[in-house]
Amino acid sequence: MKKTILITMAVLGLALTTQAQLLPKTVTLAWDPIPPLQNTPDLTVRIYHETSLVVPKALWVMLAEVPATNNTATITLQPGQHFFVAKSYSAFWKLESDFSNVAQTPPAPSDLFNLTIRLGL
Repeated sequence: MKKTILITMAVLGLALTTQAQLLPKTVTLAWDPIPPLQNTPDLTVRIYHETSLVVPKALWVMLAEVPATNNTATITLQPGQHFFVAKSYSAFWKLESDFSNVAQTPPAPSDLFNLTIRLGL
């Protein structure tokens, strides 16, 4: 069972939707749902954030940890460019997946419009 969980956790992909309307900006991250037979109650998705790709991912800040039954998370951010990755975590097995692909926002503009970015789907 450990190998199945690790394989599932390693294939997380992220999609990113952002609405640039008024400060601060709202970003919604989305990922593929984990299959029900592999989604145990202890499984969560950890979302990490950084404003620069120069910083090693191991040093990125964890913004949220959501149950794996969810496949989205909405985050409020200040203006600027933002980068995100996700990891699955099993509290029972004490295992964490590799980082997902990087999703990013463009530098947040100050004028009113809607912008959608989809990565990894």
